[in-house]
Amino acid sequence: MKMEKLKLSKLTIYSVQQVELALLNTLNLSNINARFEDLKKFPSANTQNN
Repeated sequence: MKMEKLKLSKLTIYSVQQVELALLNTLNLSNINARFEDLKKFPSANTQNN
């Protein structure tokens, strides 16, 4: 019984970490997208040449 509880708690911790990672990735992606939109709004000399 104790082993099963331990397994369950390890699994729960693992799931929480996975969810946190997924949330972080989503946040990073939206930050990158926002930055990209800003870059498109204010093109630098480099992008104008291309």
